[in-house]
Amino acid sequence: GPSTWTSLGSCNGSRQSPIDIPEDSVLFNQSLSQIVFTNYSKKGVFRNVSNTGHTVEISLGDGVWVAGGGLPSTYSAIAFHFHWGNGSLGSEHRLSGRQYPME
Repeated sequence: GPSTWTSLGSCNGSRQSPIDIPEDSVLFNQSLSQIVFTNYSKKGVFRNVSNTGHTVEISLGDGVWVAGGGLPSTYSAIAFHFHWGNGSLGSEHRLSGRQYPME
């Protein structure tokens, strides 16, 4: 279970989720291209919308892609979900220790 995961090399380290991004260490890279979402607005692409009890998960149909923004390739998207909460405590990750209402 989770209490023993740190004994696995791939589950032990500084790159685990959730993360806290120190705002003063963020660098803006003007050479990155825009992130491109393909076919997200296509009719019928949302195959299933589920209430999991702690989030909403949207399953996607075939032919939905994401690329750009420094990604090395074009990727097939199969689902997405949100994190939200009351006031400022919804985000899973933090920016300089601060949580935000949604991510």
